[in-house]
Amino acid sequence: MKSSAKERRKYFRHPIRVPIRLRMRKTDTSLSQCDDLSLGGLSFVWPRKLSRGTMLDITIPVKEKSFELRGKVTYS
Repeated sequence: MKSSAKERRKYFRHPIRVPIRLRMRKTDTSLSQCDDLSLGGLSFVWPRKLSRGTMLDITIPVKEKSFELRGKVTYS
């Protein structure tokens, strides 16, 4: 991948289209879809804008396992 002057990402984004489960504090779990993933973040589809700083519990099911992580919205 060639780096351009406009590219600000620190890590390569891996395109991956998998279903994920998201839970914001004090809300029910909702389903979404991951668009891409890197060491620095995760891009996903969401029907509305999320506030910067919103904390999320994210579950990514892969085959027989599930990866659980906590994240914070930095761009919406």
